[in-house]
Amino acid sequence: MRKHCAARRNHGFIARAANRRRDVGPRAQRIETLAQSGDARHFVLEAFRHPKAIAAPGAGKDVSSAAHLPADADGVSISDDGKLDAVLKPFIETLGQHRVWLRRRLAESVHA
Repeated sequence: MRKHCAARRNHGFIARAANRRRDVGPRAQRIETLAQSGDARHFVLEAFRHPKAIAAPGAGKDVSSAAHLPADADGVSISDDGKLDAVLKPFIETLGQHRVWLRRRLAESVHA
């Protein structure tokens, strides 16, 4: 009886892990909700306008895209393949500068 219960628990764990990798279920709904939130989009645009470093790994790309954030701007690190190192390394380097002054003129054209 116990082996049967353990197998069911393991199957549930594997199914939940698979769902996380495919971005379905509650996590995908939270990202979609954030992408539709005016407050979240405003927050991202404010960070852009006050030339702060911005990182959007994985599904975070959907939120930055919904805010119409220029993905190729200086100090913006976006990756849709989920590779955290590709986003975090340039993000951390940019944080050391406090602000991204190269983006100043572009930032002034963004309405937040």
